[in-house]
Amino acid sequence: MVGKFLNLVFTPEEEIPDESEAITALLRAGADYVHIRKPKSSEHYVRTLLESIDRNYHCRIKLHDFPALLDNYDVGFHLNSRVRSAECASLSRSCHSIDDVEELSGFDYVTLSPVFDSISKPGYKASVNLDSVSSVSNVPVVGLGGVTLDKMDYLKSKGFSGAALLGDVWSRDDGLEKTVEWLRLRNMRLQYITDGQNPYESVLAALAGGCRWIQVRMKDAPDSEIEDFVKLISPECRHRGATLLIDDRVELAERLKNIVDGVHLGQNDMNPCEARRLLGGDMIIGLTINDLSHLDNDRILFADYYGIGPYRFTTTKKNLARPLGLEGYRAIMNKMVDRNCVKPFVAIGGITVRDISDLAEIGVPGFAVSGSISRAKDPESATEELMKEIQKHYIV
Repeated sequence: MVGKFLNLVFTPEEEIPDESEAITALLRAGADYVHIRKPKSSEHYVRTLLESIDRNYHCRIKLHDFPALLDNYDVGFHLNSRVRSAECASLSRSCHSIDDVEELSGFDYVTLSPVFDSISKPGYKASVNLDSVSSVSNVPVVGLGGVTLDKMDYLKSKGFSGAALLGDVWSRDDGLEKTVEWLRLRNMRLQYITDGQNPYESVLAALAGGCRWIQVRMKDAPDSEIEDFVKLISPECRHRGATLLIDDRVELAERLKNIVDGVHLGQNDMNPCEARRLLGGDMIIGLTINDLSHLDNDRILFADYYGIGPYRFTTTKKNLARPLGLEGYRAIMNKMVDRNCVKPFVAIGGITVRDISDLAEIGVPGFAVSGSISRAKDPESATEELMKEIQKHYIV
């Protein structure tokens, strides 16, 4: 997609406990690529890692070593000083100067390093002129070296097409957890909620258009029908790095926890406290907020994010609450500050591409839509248009 900012994570060179689970968590949260860089490990170790990771994620993995593994796994490769050539459809490459970058083409992207003083390699100092990157047009450039989450906006402003995290993830006790949270928030900028209008085709179109958060809402369908649908779209979501939630059906989400990331609950659905007890701490729980009074209930403490709305009247939701408008969002956001409630949220309810700018201006961090995609003449193009507007305000 035009304007897409790539978010990469490099593994540490050393082997770490539960490494395949950590890599899976990053891919599941929406990392565009995870680079497995293991020059000190054996081919057997890397093969075991790949075998432990769902093959639906393999298209978003890049190896740095052992190109022979490309014969058996649908992964990409990152050329570097140890391996200078490889036969594969998805290639990237390391560079250490703008001159090197300007001579290249035909790669998914190149990494340029070090853009900042390295975290994982003390003494490895920044050596890249960041002001020169904006002139590069022959290949996407991803910044590497000393990158932290709070530097992403800065790198994007300098013309980088993405950034790669390394030391910031693995050198801090909470680094992996914070990175997963950040990736999920990036995914949440645009959420598509199914509404019964050609749901399979609409989900595929939303994913192709750049949406990376799918909520399956099939209020009147039996669990068996929802389960079949989730199993159908789950591989597509994993290929794209999209978060997949089910509306309301907590027990079903728990049963499908290997392919579903969580649930979204309305005010009349299961109490989020009970849902958290059933689902554990790793699965996502969203909660609908319709007015100020909903922030006074302890239910909000057990949710990871909120869907706040409706923004305006919409025909895609039964029993619609009173529309909030911009002033309603301001009031709820002010009360969230008063309650020290810093959880992310999406605005929902009749939102169109024309509303994104106004809502972003008052600080709304994400947007949930249904009919704006499923009822569009061209759902994929409609999604692209929404994403382009969101990308004017946020890293996506």
